[in-house]
Amino acid sequence: MKMTAGRHRQKLLTWYRRQRREMPWRSEAGNPYCILLSEIMLQQTTVQTVIPVYEKFLQLFPTLETLAGADEDEVLAAWAGLGYYRRARMLHQAAQEIHRRPEGWPVTAAELQKLPGVGCYTAAAVASIAFGEMVPVLDGNVARLLSRWALIPGDARRVAVRRQLLDTARGFLNPRHPGDLNQAMMELGATICHPQQPACARCPLRDGCGAFKENCISDFPPPAKRAPVVEEYQDVLIIRDKRGRYLLERKTDGGALQGLWCFPMRAGSEEARSTRKDGLGTIRHSIMNRRMILNIVKGAKAPGGSRARGRYVTREEISGLPRSSIVDKVLRLL
Repeated sequence: MKMTAGRHRQKLLTWYRRQRREMPWRSEAGNPYCILLSEIMLQQTTVQTVIPVYEKFLQLFPTLETLAGADEDEVLAAWAGLGYYRRARMLHQAAQEIHRRPEGWPVTAAELQKLPGVGCYTAAAVASIAFGEMVPVLDGNVARLLSRWALIPGDARRVAVRRQLLDTARGFLNPRHPGDLNQAMMELGATICHPQQPACARCPLRDGCGAFKENCISDFPPPAKRAPVVEEYQDVLIIRDKRGRYLLERKTDGGALQGLWCFPMRAGSEEARSTRKDGLGTIRHSIMNRRMILNIVKGAKAPGGSRARGRYVTREEISGLPRSSIVDKVLRLL
């Protein structure tokens, strides 16, 4: 497929330059900090959600140096709205590591992968877009596009399948425009080659696409196995002092909410939720495959350790804390 991909390279590049969506980081192609920041923010988060947070984040931390010198709490607070806060912590650590390096930024994908929180895809994106390395990217959108293009069956998480996909992606690249061509494949996968009902009539690569020619688009890629959904019930405890301030505690259990402020919580049950007299309502919150059903309970006694780990804060003070989005959902009910 390398030769075929090469013949379609210019079509892909022309389409991208005419049809690409405007995004603030695309005007900063030579700035590795902006590229790294945007790629990490875009992991498991939509473009529409990322853009306002990205712009605010850059106002607070306009350079790698300012981010490296910031307090972790400031970084986590600036990340509010994106979730998956581990990304923010890893980004902060990566910035500090780069800042400490006498030689500055790593410029190859292999070196970038050594940074905290930077995987194969992110490293390839930064290396190709910011530094011009001819290295292919492979995210979910690109994997779907190439699976259909080259009729590559199997799960992209398997090593052999991934190797085939990367080899096919490499065939689209050239030394002059590796970053643009990688972004073109990402854009095409995101906006045209949809998982369901792809817009093949508008695709610049349809003449070379194996699945389009064979009329088997829906067969590629095969559906991935999803982790089973786990439901859990918890009580969210609303505890206030005489001044009306709310008790929040900082999560230190190493879980998904590590380092964030949240209302005290305790294990609950579906049966208890249906019979409670002190409930203020119920909210739902998802973290990966966890579906949390949270019962809001007013005036409850704080569980052991909550007061030691926490502090009383006003609503205004809450807005400045690095916090779980659970807090904002609960406050809307109060």
